[in-house]
Amino acid sequence: MAQSISIAPRGEKRFFLQNAAEDPPLVVDKRVYWFNDMDYHGVLADPFFRYSLRVDGVFDPSFLQELERRAKPRSGVRRTLPR
Repeated sequence: MAQSISIAPRGEKRFFLQNAAEDPPLVVDKRVYWFNDMDYHGVLADPFFRYSLRVDGVFDPSFLQELERRAKPRSGVRRTLPR
């Protein structure tokens, strides 16, 4: 299964995830993040240019387990890893 990690060097991209289209967006306030590309997501509008780097691949299961171990879920956000 293809996976990816995104890196926003400046940390101001305002990338968001939503459980459903009618839910409020949860802005990811980190410089490095990974998520299931099939989940509803996007970037909030800003009047200036932003960028991120995306690294695609198939990650080693032990790497995914370490990411999951270090992740701290927020209230109201479901966290699932692709298997």
